[in-house]
Amino acid sequence: MANTIKYNGIDYFTQNGIPCPYISRGTEYVQFGEIRGVKDVIVLSGQISAKLSGNGDCDDYQILSQKRDAISNAFGESYKKLIIEEDGLSIFERNFANIIQINFEESNYVGVLNFEISIECFDERLHNEFFGITNPENSTSISKGIDEIYNITHTVSAKGINTQDSIAAQENITTHSNALQNAIDFVESISTEENIIKPQGDEDIILYLISESENINRLTNEYSITRTYQSDKNNKTPNQGILKYSTSIEKNYYSQTTNTVNISGDLIFGINDNFSDVRSRFKGIDFHNIAESESGEILIDKPVSSTIDENENEKTISFSFLFDNDESFDSCGISNKPTYSISSSGENIKVQVDGVVSARGPVEKRFKLVKDEFYLNIINSIYSNAKAELEKYYPIKNPIVESTSCPQYYDSPELLSSPVDFSIQENEKEGTIEYSYSFINSNIPDGFSSFNSSISINPRTPRFSIDFNAGGGMNKYLISRSGFNVGSISVTIGGIYRNITKSEALAKIETEKDKIFEETECKLMFGTKSVIVEESIDETDQFNQITLNITKKYYNILV
Repeated sequence: MANTIKYNGIDYFTQNGIPCPYISRGTEYVQFGEIRGVKDVIVLSGQISAKLSGNGDCDDYQILSQKRDAISNAFGESYKKLIIEEDGLSIFERNFANIIQINFEESNYVGVLNFEISIECFDERLHNEFFGITNPENSTSISKGIDEIYNITHTVSAKGINTQDSIAAQENITTHSNALQNAIDFVESISTEENIIKPQGDEDIILYLISESENINRLTNEYSITRTYQSDKNNKTPNQGILKYSTSIEKNYYSQTTNTVNISGDLIFGINDNFSDVRSRFKGIDFHNIAESESGEILIDKPVSSTIDENENEKTISFSFLFDNDESFDSCGISNKPTYSISSSGENIKVQVDGVVSARGPVEKRFKLVKDEFYLNIINSIYSNAKAELEKYYPIKNPIVESTSCPQYYDSPELLSSPVDFSIQENEKEGTIEYSYSFINSNIPDGFSSFNSSISINPRTPRFSIDFNAGGGMNKYLISRSGFNVGSISVTIGGIYRNITKSEALAKIETEKDKIFEETECKLMFGTKSVIVEESIDETDQFNQITLNITKKYYNILV
């Protein structure tokens, strides 16, 4: 049986008078990611002879050197077609033969020179991936934590083989190793996300690139890329990122203090994602709802405090929110906590109001919220709230009118609308305002700075007549009663008003005047009818002073 070896379509051995070398063949399986192929290992072991048939003796060194160079040149370029024939029939044929090594034994170049050529032949399916490289690696490691977050590391590496021909152009120039470029091209083509092996059953998870690193060795023409991904097993919706958080709950079972829930963590996107998508996703997360679900508590919408840190380079947002169930905060996150104390000495009463206005949320925004709420709303209601608190202990009673008695008015102590003392302390750093107001009572109607009233009464007196009786046994005087003299009541009432209109001041004066007449008439003018005989109003606009003068006369109903 005669063997013939052709490389790149040429039988170099016969052409150069070299006996066909001994052929050994082995087969290896190649696993690369999900790709499985076959690699044939061919070893050609031969001998070059210095003897030329029919030409006599020649210089051994010259002949052996020429044939050595012919073999080196013939097999100096990889990825050409290799054919092995036996008796003219092809028994082995591969289009892509990688010349691994050409070895010539150490020799003094006399007589013969032994050589060995090692060749790897890849099958057609793997050639496109492995052309120009050796030692490929494509590995994927997968781990999953108790939080159902996958950590996936994908590593691709290769060593490049020089496939540059004699013409150097464009990237194939001496300043760029063609071998290294082969390794880079191979690694970049394989290291894409599509070539990552995903966990079985979760092939539809969304991968987020967390980090990547590359390693270049220009001396050995080796190149590698390692990329680390994370994925949320429970959230397979695109552009959602990975939400990782922990919850801390403090419950006070034995006291009336508030319960708190702290939720902190990170929102993670891929390093190549747009940070505007990270912000958009973060704004759409309802952390209040998460805190309530985790704790089972009904919590105030606005957090007590919050911290948000953005990292645009890593495309992450770190956060921490503290919620509680303190119901003193309204829907805007503002709390007004007033306390009231009432003291009395005789008819003198004092109502003390102390309070703190605070807010929750970002520290830099708290003081503006507190300031606006205090000066626009709270400050205008301090007096009315103090008055309402006083009425809990001194409630307003309606006049009591019985058939046998006159009306009795029970008015709650009237507080002056202007405080006798107050203080406001702003703490911009803490975002709070503390306030203290003192109000005292007065018989002066609200809205007046001074108020006076006087009453003059001319009571009804019985009317008698004395007559002389000259008849009879002795002279006598007769005294007879003939009704009552006309009675009268005059009232002067008024004062100086402040912070109210003239019509409001008159209305208050009229109310006080009616009370005086009603009580006095019941006690002193019972059984009469009254007629107003005089009424006048004195005004001094310069000082906002109004005085009402009125006189009534009272006649017997029977008259």
